[in-house]
Amino acid sequence: MRKLILTLSLAFVAVGCGGDEDYGPDEAPAVKPKPIGNEAPLPPPTSLACPRGTRLTYENFGQGFVRNFCNGCHAAQLDTTQRAGAPLKVDFDTYQNVIVWRAGILAKAGANGAPMPPINNVPSLDRAMFAEWLNCGAPQE
Repeated sequence: MRKLILTLSLAFVAVGCGGDEDYGPDEAPAVKPKPIGNEAPLPPPTSLACPRGTRLTYENFGQGFVRNFCNGCHAAQLDTTQRAGAPLKVDFDTYQNVIVWRAGILAKAGANGAPMPPINNVPSLDRAMFAEWLNCGAPQE
C-alpha cells in the first residue's frame, strides 16, 4: 500500500513538472545547474539535460527517492555488514551528501538499466524523474 501511495504521489509530481510550453525529450532546452554553497561549480554529471520548467526539488521528490531506493545501503548509521557492498562514507542521508556525490549518483542510478540500486526495483518514471532532478542541479527547495 505504501509503495502504491508513493508511486501515485510521484505520478502527480510528474504531471506538475511541465513548463508553460510542451517540449519533446529532444527539444527541451538544456539548463546549466547553479553552483551550490561556495559558488564553485559542481563537477558536471555525464549529461546536463535539464528540461525547462522542472519543479522537482529535494523536498518534494529527491529526499523520498533517496530514502526509498538508496539509504538501505547508503546511510551513515549502517556498518559494513549492513551496506551490501556500498563503501563506507558514501552516504546519502543528508542533502549535502547527495550534492557531494551527485555526479556519481547520476552515473550509477540515473538511467534505465543503471546498476543502482542492485535490486533494480525502481519504476522507470521514478528513475527518469530522479535523473531530471540530478541533471537540473538537484535543487533543495
